[in-house]
Amino acid sequence: MAAACSGSMERAQSQWFAVQVRGGCEQRLVHTIRNIGYKVFCPTYVTGRTGAEASRKVEKPLFRGYLFCQIDGQLNLPRLVARPGVIRILGDPRRESPLDPAELDYIRTLASAGQALLPCPFLRVGQQVKVVNGCLKGVEGKLVALRSGHRLVLSITLLQRSVCLEVEHSSVAEI
Repeated sequence: MAAACSGSMERAQSQWFAVQVRGGCEQRLVHTIRNIGYKVFCPTYVTGRTGAEASRKVEKPLFRGYLFCQIDGQLNLPRLVARPGVIRILGDPRRESPLDPAELDYIRTLASAGQALLPCPFLRVGQQVKVVNGCLKGVEGKLVALRSGHRLVLSITLLQRSVCLEVEHSSVAEI
């Protein structure tokens, strides 16, 4: 049974939670939180700098402002939330919500696969989006899913006709 943030955690088994932290403090907090007894996971990606340091590679958090933390009955939430830089544990207003174990497993698998990961916007199929880069910049439409990727559907209401084109997920943003 999950307790409110103000009480201690009583759980039959440990669960993983998303912890919101101050952006830019993720790596420092990983070490701090590990040192007080929690298991922490902060997936990262590698990016190159621009300008004078263009050849230098930098590791950044895949989910800026968030860490994943395993919490069990031996450790309590107030001890974690009291750390400087920790904002809150995600959940509804009354209590924290554990992560879906399958989603966390997917992220762990991707992070350990050795493939290049990049953060991208959270978009849902059916959502109105706008192309934010390339020759179609500014075009708006609806995002639809395909087995091979995503397509942008552009509709002409007066004609009651639509056209679609394939788009890179990273090329569109929510309107």
